[in-house]
Amino acid sequence: GKRSAHFAARYHQLEVLEEIVKRKGDLQARDRKGLTPLGHAIEGESYEAAEYLVRNGCKASAEDLVALRKRQGGPEKEKMAALLGYDALDPYVHPDTQKETLSEGELAQFLEATTLNDRITAAERLPFEKLLSAREPLPLIFCLIKVCSLSHKSYQDQLHPFIIFAAKKFPKLRDAEGYTFSHLIASIPLRFEFKELVDLSLRNNLGQTPLHIAAREAPEASFEMLLSLAKPEDLEAVDQFGRTPLFYAVRGNRPSIVRALLDKGANVNHYDNQHFPPFALAFFKKHSKVLIPLLEWCDVDVPFTIKGQEITPLECLAANEMTEAFVFALKRHPVGGAKAEKRKEIPFLLAERGDLEGTRHMMKAHRSLFFEKQDKMFPWDRAALRGHLPLLDYFCREVPEFFKYGEDLLWHAALGGQREVAAFLVEKGILEHISDEAKEKAIAAAGVSNCKETARFYASLFVKEGEKGHVYEGASKAIESAIALNRVNALSHFYEKGEFPVEMELGSQMPGLHLAASQGSLEAVKYLSARPDANPYQIASKNGATALESAAQGGNPTALRYLLEKFAPPVETVNEKGETLLHLATRSGRLANVMLLLDQGYDLNIRDGFGYTPQEIAAIEGRRDHLELFLLMGADEDSIERIVGRAKSEAAKGTHLQGHFEGVLSVVEKFRAVSSQCGEGETPLHLAVRSQHKGALTLLARSSVLEGKDGKGQTPLHLAAALGDVNAVRILVGHGAKVDEKDIDIAKQQGKDDVAKLLESLEGKVYDACA
Repeated sequence: GKRSAHFAARYHQLEVLEEIVKRKGDLQARDRKGLTPLGHAIEGESYEAAEYLVRNGCKASAEDLVALRKRQGGPEKEKMAALLGYDALDPYVHPDTQKETLSEGELAQFLEATTLNDRITAAERLPFEKLLSAREPLPLIFCLIKVCSLSHKSYQDQLHPFIIFAAKKFPKLRDAEGYTFSHLIASIPLRFEFKELVDLSLRNNLGQTPLHIAAREAPEASFEMLLSLAKPEDLEAVDQFGRTPLFYAVRGNRPSIVRALLDKGANVNHYDNQHFPPFALAFFKKHSKVLIPLLEWCDVDVPFTIKGQEITPLECLAANEMTEAFVFALKRHPVGGAKAEKRKEIPFLLAERGDLEGTRHMMKAHRSLFFEKQDKMFPWDRAALRGHLPLLDYFCREVPEFFKYGEDLLWHAALGGQREVAAFLVEKGILEHISDEAKEKAIAAAGVSNCKETARFYASLFVKEGEKGHVYEGASKAIESAIALNRVNALSHFYEKGEFPVEMELGSQMPGLHLAASQGSLEAVKYLSARPDANPYQIASKNGATALESAAQGGNPTALRYLLEKFAPPVETVNEKGETLLHLATRSGRLANVMLLLDQGYDLNIRDGFGYTPQEIAAIEGRRDHLELFLLMGADEDSIERIVGRAKSEAAKGTHLQGHFEGVLSVVEKFRAVSSQCGEGETPLHLAVRSQHKGALTLLARSSVLEGKDGKGQTPLHLAAALGDVNAVRILVGHGAKVDEKDIDIAKQQGKDDVAKLLESLEGKVYDACA
């Protein structure tokens, strides 16, 4: 309940407080800072919660009183002080300290004194040893001064004499946080007689001097009194964070204090431990009031570092919505010549935001900087990319040579999907000033943009102008990009109205369907093959292949399967070289495509126009995994002998291909060794189990008799159980092999416990091999 009471008080949750009171929760519980729920209500400026707590008996602790002192002055603070009743909370008679320190009689003489001299005399008689033994975190003396800071005149009249006497008697007395009388006096309304009591050289635990404290929270008149005492070293004193009093005035958003410090000689270009000047602190805190006095004095072209990147104050203002401060700094700090080069980034920062007012003043001050490129673009290119029409209109009017430097304007508008910008530029006559190459770039960028309307605008614009040649070149780049990214929406920009035929060859010398098939872009393949003018048998000029042949040589078996199912070509179909799709997939090293084609019924023993079977091509190309699969799938003996003969002949030559063909020979030898172990009547499926080749086993399991037995009456599943091959068991059962007691007994007899357990779990069930 402690945490919820504190939280509810801070965030105005009266219903939660009511529930805590009903449950008789502890309203006096303190957190780590010593604050009660009442203190959290004070910090959260929740008067209603504070009133409810007081009404239910909650009393403020000394720490709660400190929290009230720290609040900024005004009616709310006065209202909260009146609610708490400071007569009852005066540290002299506070319940937390009364029993430990002073009796009412000891206080009476001091509180009842009427003249200044009488009060000072009474203060001298107070037993300070008792005052100093008050409860932590602050000695009672400091509590007295903090009460005085509430600005209640009656308390000031009573306590000022005591403060004067105590400060003289204990000038260097410190509390737990290292605060002295000088620090505390610096934060309250000062009287003239306090002036000589303040020592500006004293520091608290954070290295802060009284001037640091006064810059942050003292009334202006009090601060001016202290500032009159300050020496140059007091103005440059830094705390443990490397910050001078000027930083504290900036943090408190106090422009008059900032100006007073600067007039006195405070260093505006001092950097703290994070290498931030006072300007950076004002910028991050969004304290616009103090920016103007800082900009009068600071060097706006000297960079500071943010997240490892250097940036100047002027660039900070240009990159953010601080136009008024930017214009002031620009007028206040005019530069020319080589120094102006430091500001070359600013036109682009203004263009990024579309800051028209800032751009106008920057153009007057540094017109030449607008004609220098950065990242291959001018400021108006950046404006086109972001879609800032008013700024583009200004450039168009202000810069007579605008289109001379606007070769890439349409391209950047397309990249940003800015249709309105493109229409504006066309209306202004940009097409008469840019090259055909620029138009190609623009339509290519529009084609792959995420803005459909922009792409259609560009396509219809150029076609209407009758500029078909370069439009097709630009469109081909866009289509190629869309295919590579598998973006059907982008493709539809060009093909929906029939202005760009599907059979049109792109820059890659391949039609779109062929390119998509070769790259394995499935969604693009589906879209293009569904077009009424799609022709999968069209021969591409680049590789002389059809779309199906391109897919077979590509890397996505899903795209190949889709085309095979859609167009269903005969398996014996060959090209002009006598090659089937299986030959092409093997030559390209696409094992997944090879397996798919074998599953579709393609003949692995058919010879191409040069007399080679797919397995011979695999041997020539050194594709051992392909060759191993073909051997297990039933390569004829004649092909095997030709492979062995050529491999031995080439290996004997001792060329750089010797290792290549020795590897081919080892594959064949391994196959023959496994085959020699086969008993009478073993099927290719038995051989695949023995070889432990998952690809061949999967393909054969789909097309073979799973229950076929060898001469010993063993099925392929019996053999897999005996060998302890878990994968083979799963593949066979997944394709329909039935598990019986004999399979389990064989696995147990051979000591293959894992396989036996698996078979027992699968007995009488249908196992999903895909899962």
